[in-house]
Amino acid sequence: MLTLDSTRLVQIMITLLAGCYLLLVGINNILDYDVNFEFTKQVMGMHTLFESNDLDNGRRISQIWLVHIFYNSIITVEISSGLLTLKGGWHLVRYRKSEPAIFNEQKRLAISGVLLGLVLWTGGFLIIAGEWFQMWQSEVWNAQGTAFNLAILYGVFILILLKE
Repeated sequence: MLTLDSTRLVQIMITLLAGCYLLLVGINNILDYDVNFEFTKQVMGMHTLFESNDLDNGRRISQIWLVHIFYNSIITVEISSGLLTLKGGWHLVRYRKSEPAIFNEQKRLAISGVLLGLVLWTGGFLIIAGEWFQMWQSEVWNAQGTAFNLAILYGVFILILLKE
């Protein structure tokens, strides 16, 4: 009978923590919808960019219905990623004492969920919000630091999960 080693324990814990975080972020965005909707509206509207910036003319999105679609897509990804990661974490808990090949096979959902979180923070916030909508230029509506930290964190989580 195999015992639970420290690598498996770390993989289980980071999976459950990552899933809880993503799910809670999504739930908070539903329960307090207006706060981050305003953030999304300001970033997509590109209202607080440097005065010399000419990129806003072709990139600005100010149609409220489009902002709602974009924001609800973010919430959907957060909740989906959280649930997928937590389900993957549950699989890891269930198979924690199994043979290495079986345990590693059970990582698929956890890796998929964490990867979806990485795509959200890197693709959604650093690339789309940060660069396309030039969020980095805003002194008020700027989440670049948070997005970068979470992208690095989720990248590290994936690396840890990939360890056999």
